[in-house]
Amino acid sequence: MSLKNFMGKFGLLVFLVLFVAAGFSSAQRLTGKITGVVSDEEGAVLPGVTVELSSPNMLGGVHT
Repeated sequence: MSLKNFMGKFGLLVFLVLFVAAGFSSAQRLTGKITGVVSDEEGAVLPGVTVELSSPNMLGGVHT
């Protein structure tokens, strides 16, 4: 195997590894949205309510 052939295959391997790594890193972005209305038992909207989102598996602690 010539050096030129080896460098070409090595370059392709490096490109593929970087391409896969970029895909994994973009999967770590925080995306999403939770929407809704807080109401009482009679269906009346409750103004000024604060909702907290928490989970033992959620990074960053409680979100308000």
